Amino acid sequence: MPSDTRQQDSRQRAQIQTKYESLYGMLKACADAVVEGEGNHGIATFRRLKETLPAVWALLMEQKGVPLSQLLHMTAAFNARPCTWHEGQSKVEGTEWGWDQASVRVTLDAIKAHIPANCDLVMDLGCGWGHRMVDLYLAGGPKAAAYRGGERAAPGRALIALLGRVLPEMDIGSFAFDFLAPDFSAVEGKPRSICVYTYLAIEQVRYLGPELFDKLLERFPDAEITGVHMEPFGFQAFAADDPRFAADREYAAARGYNLDLFAQVVQHPRLKVLAATTPVLGQGQGNGIGALVWRRRT
Repeated sequence: MPSDTRQQDSRQRAQIQTKYESLYGMLKACADAVVEGEGNHGIATFRRLKETLPAVWALLMEQKGVPLSQLLHMTAAFNARPCTWHEGQSKVEGTEWGWDQASVRVTLDAIKAHIPANCDLVMDLGCGWGHRMVDLYLAGGPKAAAYRGGERAAPGRALIALLGRVLPEMDIGSFAFDFLAPDFSAVEGKPRSICVYTYLAIEQVRYLGPELFDKLLERFPDAEITGVHMEPFGFQAFAADDPRFAADREYAAARGYNLDLFAQVVQHPRLKVLAATTPVLGQGQGNGIGALVWRRRT
């Protein structure tokens, strides 16, 4: 990858950083309002946050300048909106809430199919406010494992701390993380078995390069490591003229989205691909999500 491209991506990421600091700051204010209004009732409070925050996020993209207090009253109507998506080759008619639930289910199915039974560290990179870690924990993920979310935006990490207060029985925390400058030094301990995953996070890094995997392997030299990436890599894996992925290819090109995840995993000498299934989920407008799974070579 040319150095000028890396510099351009770094500048783009600085702009994105400002945007996401603001967005997650607003989500944190919403979460505080939910907890204050509903009280802290553990799983019930988390489910209320799940009903609220994704809808607020989407509404923030649509409703510029609308006060958060008003957006909070619009979430039920948003969740009930009609929505269409594809699971594999099957078309599903549902609601925005149904789409959110489908994305959770498909992601959890992929992770649970490959997470080792002895996993003692789970990491969600580009984790946002950390809800996927709680989803996994509640859906049968390892109860004794540490769950750590890597996230650039400080308000996102503050939301993960809030989740830790909502579910004190769960060992959940966060660390500052950037795909373009990956650093795992803040992740404590010497885990034996790690599951690391992403969901539509690497997509926003145009050229990932090998550094993410190099740094991960270096930080945990003795651990078994399994990776699950729920990302739009299908167009990267097939010929450029394959019509099945034309929309995905155009979508990525128009937005400066990722172009090299598949190649970086397949070509890395210390990774072994376990599965590469695509598409598994999408809304038919490009950016179809696939499941790319690998394990550290021993």
